[in-house]
Amino acid sequence: MALLAAGVAAVGVGLYLQSALSPGRVFELSEADFRSTEGAFVAALRGERGSAPDGMVAVAASNPVTALVLREDERQHAGRGEYLIRKDRTVEPLLIAAPHRRADRFTGTLARLIFSETDAAAAGWNSAPRRGLFGEQNDVAKLRRHPFTAFALAFAATYPSGRVVQLHGFDRDRRRTKAAQGASVILSGGSARPSQAVASVSSCLQESGRMGQILVYPTDVDELGATQNAQGRALRGAGFAGFVHVELSLALRRQLVNDANLREHFARCLASGL
Repeated sequence: MALLAAGVAAVGVGLYLQSALSPGRVFELSEADFRSTEGAFVAALRGERGSAPDGMVAVAASNPVTALVLREDERQHAGRGEYLIRKDRTVEPLLIAAPHRRADRFTGTLARLIFSETDAAAAGWNSAPRRGLFGEQNDVAKLRRHPFTAFALAFAATYPSGRVVQLHGFDRDRRRTKAAQGASVILSGGSARPSQAVASVSSCLQESGRMGQILVYPTDVDELGATQNAQGRALRGAGFAGFVHVELSLALRRQLVNDANLREHFARCLASGL
């Protein structure tokens, strides 16, 4: 496991999101490497030194928050993802994840803003494009043995009563049902029955009256239910009930990035019930 580089100056959290995506092909880990990566993430979340997984480095970050950044070694291009762990104050057991930044416009920026403006314990996003140079799929949300899944499981092990929120974007014009075509938010937990976590987030969002139509899968709509989401499936298999998959229309994503007051309410709702 890699150590935190001695003497590295703290850098702004935003620099990691603004950096170019790696051009590399995303691969799944072996089962042994996956478990090793999960263990290293658990150690990092618990504040233990020398806890970056193999192939990754740990860097201190600051401005606007103090955090540990776990990112891929710059000599490698395997799309392992980038992860932030808050270190500057008491945390809320909330992980904000954006597995499709760039492809799902504004989701990466929104994840960074929410992490910076709240007490969320952790954040994570993809470091390789969702589609590779030759059209291959690099979708980390579909890979069971990927560091993105390992980080979610490590978070659940560290905060068993916490919440893992994934931010996604959908195109209303590409949806097959009228319900989805008119929605601003579609919430799901990836299962056939809405979880208490999904219900709590939905109820809070409904109260604002400023976010358009809020739908819950499968009660209100029968698509975008995240039933095949690798992180959701792994978390449910581990007995973790706090996975919330959030699909946002482009109009609402843009509004949330530009409207700090609306974003504050949205972020508060993501943690509702914790």
